[in-house]
Amino acid sequence: MGRNEDVARWLKRADRDIAASRTSRAAGDFPWAAFQAHQAAEKGLAALLLHHGFTGWRTHSLVDLVRKLGDLDKTYLSMEDTALQIDRHYIDSRYPSSYDFGEPADHYSDKDAADCVAFAERVLSEAHAKTGLPAWTPDRTN
Repeated sequence: MGRNEDVARWLKRADRDIAASRTSRAAGDFPWAAFQAHQAAEKGLAALLLHHGFTGWRTHSLVDLVRKLGDLDKTYLSMEDTALQIDRHYIDSRYPSSYDFGEPADHYSDKDAADCVAFAERVLSEAHAKTGLPAWTPDRTN
C-alpha cells in the first residue's frame, strides 16, 4: 500500500470519528464526544505526518504529534497550546478513576466537548487542505 493510500485511510477514519463525536455531543454524552474528537484529531495529525513522509511514531499525545509536525513545518506549532489542553481528554473522559468522585459525565460539559470538536475540525480541515483529499461524510457509501 502506498503512502497516499495510507493517508486516505487515516483521514477517512478521522472523518468517521469526528462524525461520531458530533453525534455523541448531540446526545449529551460529553466525555465520550471529547474522547472521539481526540481520536479524530490524533488520526488527522497522523495523516499529516504520513503526508509529509514521516513514519514510526508511537504516541497518542496530540501535543507530541503537533511538535513532530512542527519539526517539518513550523506553522503546525500554532496548534500546540490547544493540543496540550485537549490531550487530557484521552484518559480522563473514559475512566471513573480519573476523578476523586463520580464518573466522567459528572465532570464534563457541552463546552468541553465543543472545544474538543472544534480542535479536531481544525486539524481535519488542515489535513484535507494539505493532502487535497475530500472529506468523508456519513452520506457517502465508502
